[in-house]
Amino acid sequence: MDRITDTKTRQYQDNYKMFGFTATTTEPAQPLCFLCGEVLSNQSMRPSHLQRHLRTKHSSCVGRSAEFFHRKYSEFQKSQDKLKAATQMSSSSLLVSHEVSLLVAKSKKTYSIAEELIVPAAAIKTVPLSDDTVCRRIDDMAEDIIAQVVGNLKWTISFALQLDESTDISGESQLVAFVCYKDTDDISEHIPFCKPMLGKTTGEDIFNVVNSFFTRHSLDWQMCSHICTDGAASIAGQIHGFVLCVKQVHPGIKTVHCIIHRELFKKLCDEVGTEHHQLLLHTDVHWLSRGKTLQRLFELREQVGDFLSEHLHPLSALLKDFNWLAHLAYLVDIFSRLNELNLELQGTDTSVLHMYDRVSGFMKKIDLWRRKCQDGDLSSFPQLNRCILNGGADKVSTLQTVQTHMSKLSSEFKSYFPNTEVQNSELDWIRNPFVATSIETGFEETPLTKFWCSVEKEYPDVGKWALYELLPFGSTYLCEVTFSAMANIKTKQRNRLNLERSLIAAVATFHPRMQNLIRDKQAQISH
Repeated sequence: MDRITDTKTRQYQDNYKMFGFTATTTEPAQPLCFLCGEVLSNQSMRPSHLQRHLRTKHSSCVGRSAEFFHRKYSEFQKSQDKLKAATQMSSSSLLVSHEVSLLVAKSKKTYSIAEELIVPAAAIKTVPLSDDTVCRRIDDMAEDIIAQVVGNLKWTISFALQLDESTDISGESQLVAFVCYKDTDDISEHIPFCKPMLGKTTGEDIFNVVNSFFTRHSLDWQMCSHICTDGAASIAGQIHGFVLCVKQVHPGIKTVHCIIHRELFKKLCDEVGTEHHQLLLHTDVHWLSRGKTLQRLFELREQVGDFLSEHLHPLSALLKDFNWLAHLAYLVDIFSRLNELNLELQGTDTSVLHMYDRVSGFMKKIDLWRRKCQDGDLSSFPQLNRCILNGGADKVSTLQTVQTHMSKLSSEFKSYFPNTEVQNSELDWIRNPFVATSIETGFEETPLTKFWCSVEKEYPDVGKWALYELLPFGSTYLCEVTFSAMANIKTKQRNRLNLERSLIAAVATFHPRMQNLIRDKQAQISH
């Protein structure tokens, strides 16, 4: 016959203190020896077992008086109270250490700044904030952020992926990714990884890096509905490109090229014949001109002309040519318009619908400007208009040049954004589903993505369809901003830094789960 196991839950009794035992706070309670700290099983919660432990481990205490055990128990309680107080203090110090480390990461400063500046200024010497400690804290918080993002991706139905690649200060190519998915009541955008590209950066190499991340975290390619890239040959190539590799494992995936593309501006300059082939790039966002270089050149044309004349430079003659200056004035105006469009297309939580609206509106403006030029009206181009009014330039020839360029510009936009009008009109029902009704819904006060997340609960089919159209990224703006952060974080003095952890902690919108990190850290210390 099999032996029947005793599964009865035994209760602690106060007289067990005479054997040197108190009880744990676990469920069920277990006997805890306050003489040596050993914890026995619940089934040992009986006098015979407790006496055996006393005789075996503490023979010198056998037969002692009740006062002796009460004194030992009192000493044990005091030590536990001290340990609890120390643990609470340690918990507070760990929390402060993590919070300060997160601020250091967000500031993109060197890790030593906490120990060198914050500790002396705040007089918090009990808080561990050495550069090595801050580094470990940031690594732990970044891992927690990645775990949160991955956890949400596994929970959601589908997500969109944004990718771009850039080179850091050490010459190492870095691949940055962002994901967009439906969260509880809105669409969220987060960074899951930044990986170095060791060796080549072909489309196949990029796919291997992304696929390795998917495999490691058990993410299914079938859940990735859209991919947005910057259109570079290495990523979007038709033969060996990244997109082709993805379509081999997920044929139904949709691809989106970044709406904001610097190559478009180079073509415009080439057609006009200017020697400037691109806008100046600043350090915050790579493809937006903050300096307004052409405008400054136009405003300083007399001073620049005098300087070139003093140095007998042949280009000095151009700055005295009224027709050439009229063309420069036109460039100032048109690039100003393009910069305005660029700004409108940027920012976080910018849906494809918003970008369609802006691009579609700009294309209509081009046609309007061209028609006005045909009527001899240059009021849409203030710098050019003033230049013509001041005299000297051939207005007829200038108007022909502007009209020709407007036609080419319109063709370029239509080529780069085909079917924009059709796509825009097809998505009008998402932009405003109540255009033909007077029902009060609070639609005007609610962000579009949040509205459709709420609709999905009551109308799952139409809600999912709308969110599917809102999900894809329209540009690689988030990656570009992250590259700017990368330039601040990884410098010549910090070229051996673990870039991925620092970057994720710096740009992530998720807040690390501090209490979980502190609990894990305390568990490591106790062991």
